[in-house]
Amino acid sequence: MQNLILHAWQPITNLKKHYVSDARVELNDEGLFIHLRDIDGNKVLIVYDRNLSYMENYVWAFRHTGDGPRNNLRIPIKKALERATDLNIQAETFYKVENSDFIEWFDQLAWAGTSEFPDVEHHLYGTMNDVIEVIADYEPKFIII
Repeated sequence: MQNLILHAWQPITNLKKHYVSDARVELNDEGLFIHLRDIDGNKVLIVYDRNLSYMENYVWAFRHTGDGPRNNLRIPIKKALERATDLNIQAETFYKVENSDFIEWFDQLAWAGTSEFPDVEHHLYGTMNDVIEVIADYEPKFIII
């Protein structure tokens, strides 16, 4: 596995940078929902609701970890922000992951993988305390609440 590379992704700009304090992940019959809120009370709902993606699910996989165990992201995030253009520097940034260890792990499972569906993406959402990652074959909806 090569070193992972992050690409800055800012589909919304209403969350305050470095101050997303609350996250809640919900998976139900309608999809995967990620609820984020910053310290000023601004809220965003990230919705993966495409019924029947290539994997016959809303997402291929998702995982949640604390930010401490994922301190390996510090340098890739810094590099992604240095390369990025046209970002609102006061707004939170999310990331798309290249050379993903998560996708590499998924490809080892006994199921279709990126050799059959090469356009799969690894999305990364960070908060003050959490890292939420999603593998999907489409971009989610972002709803400002």
